[in-house]
Amino acid sequence: MMNSVAYYLLLALFKCLGWLPMCLLYLLSDILYVVLYHIVWYRRQVVRDNLLRVFPDKTPAERTAIAKGFYHALCDVIVEMLKMFSASAEEMHRRIRFAHPEIWNGLYVKGKMVMIVMSHYGNWEWLASTTHTTMYPFVTLYHVLHNPVFERLMRHLRTRFGTGVVSMKSFYRKLLSCMQAQQPTAFGFVADQAPKHQTDRQWTRFLNQDTQVYGGVEKMARKYDFAVIYLSVRRIRRGYYIVEDTLVTDGGASTAPGEITDRTMRLLEEDIYRAPQYWLWSHKRWKHVKTPDTT
Repeated sequence: MMNSVAYYLLLALFKCLGWLPMCLLYLLSDILYVVLYHIVWYRRQVVRDNLLRVFPDKTPAERTAIAKGFYHALCDVIVEMLKMFSASAEEMHRRIRFAHPEIWNGLYVKGKMVMIVMSHYGNWEWLASTTHTTMYPFVTLYHVLHNPVFERLMRHLRTRFGTGVVSMKSFYRKLLSCMQAQQPTAFGFVADQAPKHQTDRQWTRFLNQDTQVYGGVEKMARKYDFAVIYLSVRRIRRGYYIVEDTLVTDGGASTAPGEITDRTMRLLEEDIYRAPQYWLWSHKRWKHVKTPDTT
């Protein structure tokens, strides 16, 4: 009962905030930046450590500039998520659009299942909410939140515009049902999260670090001949993004072991090196250390 009350109160609050014009929401973002960066120091040491690992040749001033840019971008993503609670589908389509819809149309006509590789770059929440503008039904995988109120809020937010969500535990059941129904579907995976299950882990070089990555996308694409698309959310200006969709392969069965993972991680690297402030530097990406007996 209390969870339901909390859910509806927060939903009402977020909807009201979402009705604010973007100029006021960005004013809120600027205030939030001061709080997170200058007052509470939200994960500043994690950000500093990550930037030092990736950009050891940059000066401290250059790394600080990237860090400040990151916190500004993160606060923008937070207030832009608030806009999603009230925005219309038309407004979202105006603010974030796909650069190459012809890629999707061609694959759909062929009846191909698609594995989408995304990351915490740009505005990943807006990306997950607008993929229904393609011909494909879109399903995004996610980790269930421990807090039941915020779990319900995030499910509401991510499904407002027609996107489906499925937990990692239920993914294979959903995939098999789509294959049996011969329904071409696009499944979205986040590439820059550390994999939780030992069977899905593989090592690669990423940002000059030995990094564990999720190998399930490549395994499924090669086994079932799925297509793979990498999505990059590039910010044009505040509140406007373009999604660069890159076809990694139109059939995974013809790829060599490691080829899909390597290419998608190289594409993500290109995004990060081009504009590093838009990547999520506040998560502990390199918690695992590669040893001679690891593979």
